[in-house]
Amino acid sequence: QTCALPISSKISINVWCRDIDSAYADTRFIVAWTEHPSPYTTYEGKQSGYAWMNLANTSGTPNAGYQATSSGDAITSTRTDTGRYTVTMPGVEKAEHVIVSSWGTDTPCRPAGWTNGATALDVSVVCRDQDGDPSDAAFTIFAGRNVSIGAPSNGWTTYAVVRRPTVARYNVAQADRAAGDGGPIVVRRLAKGRWQIRVTDLPSGGAAIVSPLGGRATCQIGSLPRTAKDLRMEVRCFSPAGTPADNRFIVSWGK
Repeated sequence: QTCALPISSKISINVWCRDIDSAYADTRFIVAWTEHPSPYTTYEGKQSGYAWMNLANTSGTPNAGYQATSSGDAITSTRTDTGRYTVTMPGVEKAEHVIVSSWGTDTPCRPAGWTNGATALDVSVVCRDQDGDPSDAAFTIFAGRNVSIGAPSNGWTTYAVVRRPTVARYNVAQADRAAGDGGPIVVRRLAKGRWQIRVTDLPSGGAAIVSPLGGRATCQIGSLPRTAKDLRMEVRCFSPAGTPADNRFIVSWGK
């Protein structure tokens, strides 16, 4: 299923879930909400920014009440083509991971990549309908370095950018990860379109969000089982037709 957030207010969050035929469907899901001052004082290399990108059909600056960055400068969106956007996030110039989620439609959006600039991060975002064709859509975006989907002061930051989805087992590169204990993050491919991401020495609880990185698949958290202090997040990705698919992805966990 594809889940998206329709327009809501404050922290009363409505969630819609649809199957591959765009029909409403009951399914489990994870929702994460965060807010911080803009700007905020960075420390320990933590940088982040987020925005509700409500300008689906045009370019410009989204509502100031729904965005924040480490620098306090305005986030902008440039619509480069149907369903394609460049989001410029000042003060987040060294981001290591980006999470994108659809807003109010059954058109999945995902980061296609990002460029670390001298003063800002440029994120390329692509939105596609259920047939895989580019389609204009609103979305939310979060980018961070040394901070995950939790608040900037979160001491339990964990994220990983999985760029090698067909490799049987590997350690995520240091530039693409952060872990609660600073240790390695191990990705194991369980089957086509299915992976386990293992992180050591994390507390119980928390929540995880996953976003595909490029491609046409949609991805979701399969489970969050634990063994002692090890977190073993399962991620699954599916083609527009609903079949398992290997795709790059980004997973972000916080508490």
